[in-house]
Amino acid sequence: MDPIEDWKLGWNFTTGERISSPGDLTIYRPDVALLSYNTSNTELEAGSDVNATEFIQPRQPYPISFVGTKAASAHEPNIDPTYSPFLVGPLANLAFNNLICSSSKGETLQTPSQPQLLLEAKAVAPANTIFAPKNILVEYAPITFYSLPFGVLPGSFTQFFVRMTNILGPTAIPVETIEFQYWFDGPDLEESGCENLNLNLTDGLPGVTGARYLLSVGFSAAGHLQAISNSSVSPQPSFETLEVLLRIQTLKFLEELNATSDYSYIDAPITSNSANTSIVPRLAIPNAHIPALVDNKVVWGGIPIAVSICRAQAGLDEDCQF
Repeated sequence: MDPIEDWKLGWNFTTGERISSPGDLTIYRPDVALLSYNTSNTELEAGSDVNATEFIQPRQPYPISFVGTKAASAHEPNIDPTYSPFLVGPLANLAFNNLICSSSKGETLQTPSQPQLLLEAKAVAPANTIFAPKNILVEYAPITFYSLPFGVLPGSFTQFFVRMTNILGPTAIPVETIEFQYWFDGPDLEESGCENLNLNLTDGLPGVTGARYLLSVGFSAAGHLQAISNSSVSPQPSFETLEVLLRIQTLKFLEELNATSDYSYIDAPITSNSANTSIVPRLAIPNAHIPALVDNKVVWGGIPIAVSICRAQAGLDEDCQF
């Protein structure tokens, strides 16, 4: 692959922002010219006609940064109402040398032998995933809304319900030995909890779509999860089920969460048997992508592994896995 010597980069501001002058490019590059400024449309150019001294090398980052000016008010024309309270929003219509660009959470790689493909690591269930419960059955339902309260941005949080049952165990299981894992794509998230939960947020599989972060959830309450088949002899206090409702929020300004990209997400079926007008009514169903552990041993589901997939830029309809 050859270096790119001549290029042009352009985008549109969506919320009335501006680059006021060429001096607002915060990393000075004599080979980069700012063709338009103080307008919603911005264009940069580099090449022989602007004294190019640096080329874009294959597989090497070439950062361009700037200091923009916020919109003067939330009532400017063509402002995106989603972001108008902040007077700043994401870029739109990003184009590089007449190619339309899109945002990528992970690293992509274009290979000489496959110029039309982007390589990506994706989280999948391992071959030893436990679908038939040995002790613990994990049921799950995503919590989605028909409408959100005023001031709550779409994509600013992920919410879900988890129910755990000791469905086949011959004896009760101490609650403090039970844990489940929710693997998700991010970006940076913070969890909410209560005094009866032990929450641990860590990096998951770096650069792997769907599993970049891991939320481990344990229980600090005293008691046992009683066995359905032998509930009469459960030590006290005992619980028929463990039910948790969790809400995870993003810490990154203006970056949206997409729970459907999470390894642990499944699209639970919608039921019509509900009078709730704000929350989409869903059935809680078994989810083997939420591993359950007892004494640190997996007894349900599977911890994700990474595989390489290639996504087509154009002309192909399906992913290929290898």
